[in-house]
Amino acid sequence: MIDRYATAVHEAGHGVAHHHYGDRIRSLAVFDVAVDGMTGLTRVLPAGGRSPIASAICCLAGAAAEARLVGTGYASACKIDVKDAKAYLITTSLSVSDVWPETLKLIDHYRELIELVADTLIRSGELDGAQFHELVHPRGWRSSGASLLTSRRCAG
Repeated sequence: MIDRYATAVHEAGHGVAHHHYGDRIRSLAVFDVAVDGMTGLTRVLPAGGRSPIASAICCLAGAAAEARLVGTGYASACKIDVKDAKAYLITTSLSVSDVWPETLKLIDHYRELIELVADTLIRSGELDGAQFHELVHPRGWRSSGASLLTSRRCAG
């Protein structure tokens, strides 16, 4: 059985993190039945020029949102998300464990917005980019595009 709330929180976490870093959201979806092993999907148009650290945070944001809002732990993180985060971090001296605390900070900062997006996603099953934009911008959204890891630098 699919936990639609956990899936909605997971996808909302990805969506809000991507939006924070300036990506354009194409859609977020929660599936009633797993599709190719997936219970949800977030589609984005990357802004480009984002650091490997910010990209890794976007990958881990789904699991971090679940950890904070649903109570699951890092161990339950989607294996594909963790694999993608590791791939982004390969050019740095950082590991997924190094980036995880900063991912949690981002989720904590946008908790109410993630809850709003997740609740809307549960009701509708899917949000397109315009619907996502309408949810986040009336609430005074300001996308900084800046990394939360101001004290860390990428190696190489």
